[in-house]
Amino acid sequence: MKLGIVGTGAMGRTMAAHALEEGTFSRIHMIEPTEPGCWPEERLDLIIDFSHPDALEGIYDYCRRQGGGIPVVIATTGYGPQQETLVKLLEKSVRWTAAVTIPEESAS
Repeated sequence: MKLGIVGTGAMGRTMAAHALEEGTFSRIHMIEPTEPGCWPEERLDLIIDFSHPDALEGIYDYCRRQGGGIPVVIATTGYGPQQETLVKLLEKSVRWTAAVTIPEESAS
């Protein structure tokens, strides 16, 4: 399975470290949505977003280019009406979470 982690900050890096350790994913892509050409050509099996509300359009576009049906875990807050519309377009494959925390001993 191929994992895409959107957002390369502390939460994204921590999630990548846990995913590597756990061993389920054959490939982990760290995606910084502010960088041009950040999305992989290959189809991801799961996307976890720890970035910014403005990144949602890029996630939506990537999923559409890949034919849809990619589960997306959104761990970002602060969406406005435009982003909420995009989420509704993705809602068959989007999994919502209000907040994500990682235990302190794992965050270092």
